[in-house]
Amino acid sequence: MNEASNDVDCSEPHTEDAVDRWVMPYVRDSTLWPVLLVVMAHVMAFVAPVLLYAIRDHHLAAFAALAGTLYLTFGVIRYDVRRSRRPAALSIIVLVIWAASIAAAYYGNRTGFL
Repeated sequence: MNEASNDVDCSEPHTEDAVDRWVMPYVRDSTLWPVLLVVMAHVMAFVAPVLLYAIRDHHLAAFAALAGTLYLTFGVIRYDVRRSRRPAALSIIVLVIWAASIAAAYYGNRTGFL
């Protein structure tokens, strides 16, 4: 057997490998950009009603979901800044999702759609 495989520390999550393997191909490869846009729209469709329920209706579960989403957002931005020493593509994508979610929540509240 190979003894080098026993030296890997399994207690630490390999976030960088997972992001490079599962997320970054959608950013780098232009043929996958339509898929990225659909995923962004689905995330926006989740965040917009959560924002609206938290702010307008003061639901505790919506505040918890919003806190979890913000925690993930700051984690992604922190990872992106640590990786490239500045906000890069992932940070921009996350900020666009938040801006679109805020706009959708505002529009949904204004028109009574949400």
